[in-house]
Amino acid sequence: MNRKRRIKPRADVTRGQEVQPVHILDIPMEMVNIREWHPDAAGRMPAEQVHLVITLEDEDKTELGLRFHSPDTLGFLIEELIAYRKRVWVDAEPINPDATLNEHNIS
Repeated sequence: MNRKRRIKPRADVTRGQEVQPVHILDIPMEMVNIREWHPDAAGRMPAEQVHLVITLEDEDKTELGLRFHSPDTLGFLIEELIAYRKRVWVDAEPINPDATLNEHNIS
């Protein structure tokens, strides 16, 4: 069996099943914005980063953002989230590995 290797992130990684104390903000999300970032304001130069921005449903519409500078950490995070998704929601519809950036392909 030829197994695919996982992407190695550019950061330390810990995993655990035990309950760990962490401060969780339980504020509903109003919007998730995923976008590519271009070094020029007009967007003519090739994209160099991926930004994930979550707008919260608080009175200030607070935005929390993650900026990915390389495909390694973003790819690792995607793989980890898919693995945890499969583990936690066993009966969930499978992920579409051929997804494209098309406005009309979200069901």
